Amino acid sequence: MFEKIVHMLYYLINILFITAISITLYGVSKHPLTNPLSLTNVVWVWFVLFIVAILFVISIDSLRKFTLKAIQFLWSKRKIIGPIVFIILMIYQFIVLRLITTSIGWDVGRIFTASSDLLTKNDPTAANLYLSMNPNNSFFFFMMHGLASLAESFSPGLGTSWLYWQTINTLLLDFSIISLFWAIRRIFNEESAFFATTLASLSLMISPWILVPYTDILSFFIQSILLLLGAFAFTTKNSILKSLYSVGLGLFFGISFLIKPTNLIVLIAIFIIIVLKSFEKHRYTYFLKPINIIAASVAILTFLTVTVSFNYYLDHQTIVTYDESKEKVYPLFIMMGLKDDGGYDSNDSNYIVSIPDREQKFSEAFRIIDERLTSFKDGEYSQFLLQKHFNNTDRGDFGWGKDGIQQEAETPSVSALQHYLRDTYYQKGSRSNNLRFYMQIMWIITLVGILFTFFKGKQHTFLLTLKLVVIGTFLYLLIFEGGRSRYLIQFLPLFYTLAGVGWNRYLVKKLSSIR
Repeated sequence: MFEKIVHMLYYLINILFITAISITLYGVSKHPLTNPLSLTNVVWVWFVLFIVAILFVISIDSLRKFTLKAIQFLWSKRKIIGPIVFIILMIYQFIVLRLITTSIGWDVGRIFTASSDLLTKNDPTAANLYLSMNPNNSFFFFMMHGLASLAESFSPGLGTSWLYWQTINTLLLDFSIISLFWAIRRIFNEESAFFATTLASLSLMISPWILVPYTDILSFFIQSILLLLGAFAFTTKNSILKSLYSVGLGLFFGISFLIKPTNLIVLIAIFIIIVLKSFEKHRYTYFLKPINIIAASVAILTFLTVTVSFNYYLDHQTIVTYDESKEKVYPLFIMMGLKDDGGYDSNDSNYIVSIPDREQKFSEAFRIIDERLTSFKDGEYSQFLLQKHFNNTDRGDFGWGKDGIQQEAETPSVSALQHYLRDTYYQKGSRSNNLRFYMQIMWIITLVGILFTFFKGKQHTFLLTLKLVVIGTFLYLLIFEGGRSRYLIQFLPLFYTLAGVGWNRYLVKKLSSIR
């Protein structure tokens, strides 16, 4: 009986998941960035020629057969072509960074300034103010400040340059994609890994997010490492190796929690799936094996050690002085999530920060939350949530330009290439919509691939877990501050994994059947 209920719950997870992805895909398709009319004239002409070429390929039988044969040949050489393309993209990234590096606003800019002031003037004023208001970013600040200090010890001025911070960010992204490939290959198969990392590479490696050394890409990196460690921990039978992987899992789960507490969604999803799997016939014995109990205990102990140790460090460090009266308490983010587009609201933030007493901050935030919830009339709240979900997920550029200040060139362009790249990557550049449109199409391809993971029958444990994490992410962003798709970046390794599995299920049989 319990087993039937469990399988019904699995099916319910799949139904909720495919419904959420379908709604998301609808929102993406109707977003203005999906409209090719936003392209510049030259790119618009190339886009039209591309569509015409596709129509010719579809309509002319000989041309269609030739194209399919060419695709099959390229697919057979993917182990050679893939690494070459990846290296070319890496070279392109560093050309872009070298030519267009500039300051970035909002939180990342304030963290950069705070670290630079400490290094160049030994002035903690900016760090004190920012971390007093945003103590949740303490780990990221101290990590980046440590890396900046290390760079300064080798080359004065290096640690206080945006190019250095952006290079670290880019390297983290690239290593993440490599880790993601090995993780998916271990969990599923090489074909799924290829599809997933191709999507990730073509979506993010040439995106403007290489310019933003903030918690988003760092969390993307950690999620990829967690997938890799989880793949090895759950598939190895060697007790020593399993324990070592468990230490790694506990370490990176601890770091992920300190960087973005939202990463707890992953732990909650894993716990739910383990509980459900335990009710399957004979499966509970797997979880009760001593080797698995020891591995879980090691991971939990390491997680607690990491989080407790860092909090101990915060209590005893003398670099930054925290003022609790300026803290943005967590109900503020629920409060902002109920206003306008559900995103960041400076008036709400400033109001809560202005309240000196911490308990009063909580009570006032909860009062406003209740007031805003009761202000919704019949049906309005569901409409608000639907629109907020679109706001949270409908931009394939992941909200580039929604945060911070417009980028400005610090020096005049010295070449046509530099001018072109600045005009493409800077938020107010006249060619920026070309890149946004491209990223929007890549996001649509990713979501369509995810749709192909819906099927009846026995579900892979990892696949179910990833689907539950996606559902949890969507729900979390509906409750807390959202309003932009940037908050999805930390979970994109999971989206790309699902898309890779989906496209593999759909395309590989077609490719292998070509004669």
